[in-house]
Amino acid sequence: MRWLRFVLSVLLWPFMLVGLNLYAWLIAPLVSMLAPGLRSAIEEGDLFEVSVPLEVTVLTHWQAPLTGGFKSKLAAGVRLRASTAAPAGSRSCTFVPHRQEDFQSLLVPAEDVASPKFSGVSIPLTSRRIQHCLVAHEPSDTEEAFPGFRGRHL
Repeated sequence: MRWLRFVLSVLLWPFMLVGLNLYAWLIAPLVSMLAPGLRSAIEEGDLFEVSVPLEVTVLTHWQAPLTGGFKSKLAAGVRLRASTAAPAGSRSCTFVPHRQEDFQSLLVPAEDVASPKFSGVSIPLTSRRIQHCLVAHEPSDTEEAFPGFRGRHL
């Protein structure tokens, strides 16, 4: 019996390797097809409005090899502008507040904004959060960037 097992293992090992490799090659495309992505492309500069209160991680950028951040909650009505382009099928996109100055004065810690190395903030969002919490918005110069803004630190 031991001898038969040995012979079978020697004869079958190439098929087991091929089978494992085929499995690995098939599983990656299958996972990427099932994972949710953006339904339509987002162009850099597209304007969106938060439709429901949204918890986000706000990244702070510096003129140094450092990125900080904090958690915040954006109220419905806050406008965000896409800072990067995201083709259809992308899993995320990065946004910046429509008017950086207003956002920074309300949410970003004062010591961060006062620092000479501070260069701004960005808000990365997954495709699922973009589809469920943001609505495309047409830009208008007469509207406020943060009507009834009630953002806060978490």
